[in-house]
Amino acid sequence: MIGGIIEQECLPKNYSHDYEAVPDMPEAAKGHRFVLKDEDTFGAYGRGLDIHMHNQSEQGVYHKGCRYLSGWIVTMMDKAPIHLKTFHSPSSGELVTHLSGNEFSLEDKYFPPGSFFGVRSVAIVNNYVHEKMEITNYNADVLPLKVRYKFQADFSDMFEVRGIPRLKKGTIENIKLDPLGVTLPYQGLDGVKRTTKIEWSEEPHFSKENEVIFRTNLKPGQSWTLNLGITCLEGDQQIDLQDRECSFLEVRSKRENYFKDSCIVKTDSELFNRWLKHSSDDLRILTTQTSEGIYPMAGLPWFSAIFGRDSLITALETLWHKPDLARGVLKNLAFLQGDKVDESSDQEPGKIIHERRSGEMANLKEVPFGSYYGSVDTTPLFVILAKKYIELTADFQFLSEIWQNLMSCANWLENFGDVDQDLFIEYRRSEKGLLDQGWKDSPGAIVHKDGQLAPGPIALVEAQAYAYQAFRCLAWLARMKGELVLSNTYETKSNKIQEAFNEKFWWSEQKFYYIALDGDKQPCKVVSSNPGHCLWMNCADMDKGKQVVRRLMSEEFFSGWGIRTLSSKMSFYHPISYHNGSVWPHDTALAAAGFCRYGAKDQAAEVFEGLFQAALTFPHERLPELFCGFDKSLGVGPTPFPGACSPQAWTTGIPYLMLNALLGIKVDGVANKLVLRKPVLPLSVNKVMFENLKVGDASVSFTLHRHKDSVALSVQSINGNVEILIQPEET
Repeated sequence: MIGGIIEQECLPKNYSHDYEAVPDMPEAAKGHRFVLKDEDTFGAYGRGLDIHMHNQSEQGVYHKGCRYLSGWIVTMMDKAPIHLKTFHSPSSGELVTHLSGNEFSLEDKYFPPGSFFGVRSVAIVNNYVHEKMEITNYNADVLPLKVRYKFQADFSDMFEVRGIPRLKKGTIENIKLDPLGVTLPYQGLDGVKRTTKIEWSEEPHFSKENEVIFRTNLKPGQSWTLNLGITCLEGDQQIDLQDRECSFLEVRSKRENYFKDSCIVKTDSELFNRWLKHSSDDLRILTTQTSEGIYPMAGLPWFSAIFGRDSLITALETLWHKPDLARGVLKNLAFLQGDKVDESSDQEPGKIIHERRSGEMANLKEVPFGSYYGSVDTTPLFVILAKKYIELTADFQFLSEIWQNLMSCANWLENFGDVDQDLFIEYRRSEKGLLDQGWKDSPGAIVHKDGQLAPGPIALVEAQAYAYQAFRCLAWLARMKGELVLSNTYETKSNKIQEAFNEKFWWSEQKFYYIALDGDKQPCKVVSSNPGHCLWMNCADMDKGKQVVRRLMSEEFFSGWGIRTLSSKMSFYHPISYHNGSVWPHDTALAAAGFCRYGAKDQAAEVFEGLFQAALTFPHERLPELFCGFDKSLGVGPTPFPGACSPQAWTTGIPYLMLNALLGIKVDGVANKLVLRKPVLPLSVNKVMFENLKVGDASVSFTLHRHKDSVALSVQSINGNVEILIQPEET
């Protein structure tokens, strides 16, 4: 994620996620955020599906990094309607709000609250937003209905919405108004023309550049329907004159096609099923079709863009649930892999991209994130995902396609990542991009125990674990290619990294790992959640890993909902900070998955149960990007973190990672084996059913259910050649 200090003229002095609380705005613009996305377009709505006209609100309709609609307010009878409820329709894929009329008087006739009922629904298909309003008169008299829409388009860049000031921007010019719509064109400083086209299905009573009014007389029991559309056009794009009613059907069809080849999971717990369903639906919403295959955008609203780290972790979490997502991630990132040294973007040959943005400010390089490579961990994670994907699918043709990309990754790890050849990969703090380039990338996240910024280059604790595992994966991949000498070389390298890691990073006094080594090879003596990732990567020695588990499960870390990013005993611990005391669900889940590798499945089950119970307290059973690190209290859910993205890709994968870790699922498509290693069911579940789990070119459907103190297996169907084994212990 973006969190570092960039050039002074680009960002405020203290710009980082830690300072990205929701800006001051009218109360009407606050409250729950409802989001909807398809491909490169998404909408962020307030309660009732209004977009409140306030330039510091994040609400709006966005397309390719630009806000095409910044205001969209409906009133009825010159009053705001009564919003009854707003929800995401799982069957149709649209957002829906139920509303009722406020009281009003007209010509000495009084209409009480609830005289009419309305259903407002929104669907997004490609670059088109379709809104339908249907109002029914439940009053005994004729209802002289008046509906007013007020709207505006500020064409703010996403970074501008996030608080980065601009000295100058483009202009809105030559607004065109006709009986059935209005066209709002914006000429950007980057030379790109962006146009918002708003249309309505019937001729209004009154319209102007930012307002339209409809009137009709409804008899008792009579209904009236209005369709409106917002099209986001870039450059010379033209409006597709499709039947607008088809947009809702297209959303439904896209949803069905997305899940066609996925492994479907159900349990005997209705609440757990809802979490699974909402997580998979959110992942679908975040997924975009690109020329290189499908790709999960990182999160809404701030991160609707390609992020290397986020997508790689998401694909690892959900690999057996949706393997084609991993393939799309690998193809996209291989296409964007660095091929030169460019200090302005932190690009190096073989390095996997951190982030790719579109939009006016990125095009003009007012921010460095058009194509930005400032991540120390994306390159090893790319290798790890490639190995896991090939192992599951036995797709050796694809291995051949990306082999040179993998060799470039290996070259980066051995040379650019480890310039001083001490076996540790490091990052240099960027002058124009991110100061810190691990997943905790806000200023103040990687420091010494007194809170002072650690001098670079920084060797981050989890980055070494990723590098260790990457070389193990390279050894396996080389063996599959018949490159046995190369395989042995990589195997030796991984062993050396693991040995050096456990020697140099182990903090014997604390029985824990340091968060990092600084540029002088001095340890940053900070007790953080980062070593949990080392358990996930199986890099910690067994005795040391078990001590890390005990520490992460202590009261200083485990809040009851999740694992804090920083020990509560550290002097700069703050439960409402971005990376120094909050709980990040994906960080917690990766650590808990690592617990299972160190004989601590009971502790892992406890942590996962905390995340599950936390999810139930948030709208739509949707775990956000992060929440505050306060202790769990009975009857009270976690305290939300202001401005956190929701949905967030790597939180959508948590229930699938959870099942994989506890059940010990290992899919070996090369050997046509499905192995369940010491399976343990989640605490809230007694039965889990898997349908269409891929094992190479075969598939299997089976059920696991609790049986006394163990887990029993029953197989429903096998399509192809698959051997299923249950191992009594983790290996």
